[in-house]
Amino acid sequence: MIADFGPTGTPPMIGRKLTIPEWLGYIASYQFGPVMPSKVIVHHTWRPTVAQWQGLKSMQGMQHYFSTMGWTAAPHFFAAPDGIWLFTPMRELGVHAGQGNGNFSKGWYTLGLEMVGDYDVNRPSGAVWENTTAIIGGLALRLGMKPSQLIGFHRDYSTKTCPGKAVTLDWVIPEIEQWLRVNPALPAIKPFAIGTPAPDTQQLQKQLMSQAWQMRGNDFSAYEPFYQAALEQRIGLPVAKASTATYNGKTYTILPFAQDTLYMEVPGWNRPASMWQTIGTTVPAEKTFERFLLDETLRAGGTSFRPDNPFHLFLFANRFVGPPLAPAAMRDIGGVMYVYQVFAGNTVYVRGDDPTKVDWKKMAIVSDLGGMIDSWAVTLRDTLLAETYRAMKVTYVPDQQMHILSRQWALGTPLGPSSPLKIGDSQYVYQVYADDVLFSKAPEWNIVHRLGTLMASAQRRNPVGAL
Repeated sequence: MIADFGPTGTPPMIGRKLTIPEWLGYIASYQFGPVMPSKVIVHHTWRPTVAQWQGLKSMQGMQHYFSTMGWTAAPHFFAAPDGIWLFTPMRELGVHAGQGNGNFSKGWYTLGLEMVGDYDVNRPSGAVWENTTAIIGGLALRLGMKPSQLIGFHRDYSTKTCPGKAVTLDWVIPEIEQWLRVNPALPAIKPFAIGTPAPDTQQLQKQLMSQAWQMRGNDFSAYEPFYQAALEQRIGLPVAKASTATYNGKTYTILPFAQDTLYMEVPGWNRPASMWQTIGTTVPAEKTFERFLLDETLRAGGTSFRPDNPFHLFLFANRFVGPPLAPAAMRDIGGVMYVYQVFAGNTVYVRGDDPTKVDWKKMAIVSDLGGMIDSWAVTLRDTLLAETYRAMKVTYVPDQQMHILSRQWALGTPLGPSSPLKIGDSQYVYQVYADDVLFSKAPEWNIVHRLGTLMASAQRRNPVGAL
């Protein structure tokens, strides 16, 4: 299994201190989330200063402060005089630089690095700077990035001087380059190090995939042509059972997935084909084979394609949202009426009071609200997610770790409730989403992993728990 340090409290904090050798071993084997970080944003704490720093007590004090601010996450690590402190898990979206935090659904995010101290007058030095260079240098090696590409400052995204007036790129970059000359490689990954799979992984993978495939689809077989094609094309999990339908005297097997539909003529001597590749970029006319495929796909949500339906037009322009799984509905949120519809890959929403009379070009997706901390955005997000989960007969719990990560990683709609799984003496809980499966192992239920590359979408790379 994959071991990692689990966060606790609000916002979730690992609260673990590492030495530089421990940090380098940790980052060498670390499995990032669905999107790899693109930058490290450097900050200074200003307060506490180096003299005021009290280790874990200071970390807990900052956690309390962040909670009073309503933050759902925090910076990822602190370079302190006594070591490297871990706060927000690196695979998760942090809160540290406003718009510079990133957005998983748009394919990027940053890591927040706090240097303990005030560096408006003097540059950081001693243990704080040694730990800082080790953090940045280790990440440069792990991510394969040059320091000039990797490093950013908080002041790039705000009017603050952070990480201090004395800290400049023309000083920091050569310092990291020198560290890399002395440390040209990360340590070798030890067996069963943090972030690496152990021998029971293969059986776990098979069981999770079988359960996920059957959640809304048919029985699972690794040799089944639809599975093989879905694996290669990375289109998520099936969101309905396979069906057969006839067009112009020919019978086809049709299986909708989270991001595409695969079909194959009966008998199935050929490889399954992609609906979206067949349709192309133009809305298909009635009675065409392309329209037939689109209609059969939308039947998973109890409808057929209608070119006058704003949500269907949004789907055609944004195919990643997948087929609809529930009818369009309305909800008053804070005195404002919204129209929304649950699709496999996302929930689409727009202001309005009539699903047939809204402008599809003004529609938005809930996953874009995943990392927001603004109170109104959080209310909008959590209300729409509660409706999304309810449509799938699942209860949404905003502060449950699986639900937090699923919205940060934009894994789509839950296809069923969380369920227990026992393999040998090990107990697991898993939850199936349209684009992946999240799971935890007892007793560390707050450490969440994902099934990984098997059915991840094309944008996702190096998933947590890659099996």
